[in-house]
Amino acid sequence: MSEKTDLRTIKVDILGKEYPVHCPSQAEAELREAMQYLEDKIKGIQDKGRASANAISSERILAMAALNLANEVIAQRQGREAYVLDINEKIERLTQKIAQSLACQGVE
Repeated sequence: MSEKTDLRTIKVDILGKEYPVHCPSQAEAELREAMQYLEDKIKGIQDKGRASANAISSERILAMAALNLANEVIAQRQGREAYVLDINEKIERLTQKIAQSLACQGVE
């Protein structure tokens, strides 16, 4: 028997346009947090555009925000992969030390 997920429709505003987004009710807080993060990124890009002489189109703002977010995800992924590799190397060194210690004590 499959469980039915309680879906909610959340209204999301992106650059003045409202979009309905369906999400499980237990994920609503995360969706709202993600939306706030996106809004902050968009506002930062808009503020930089206002500071320059050139107006930035909505499409360009969204493309720049998407690229910035993708870059953050990749950087975090690479950092996590480096961390896992470092931990695995430490585990291997500890395993070797334990094996050597046990060998010196005559335990196999």
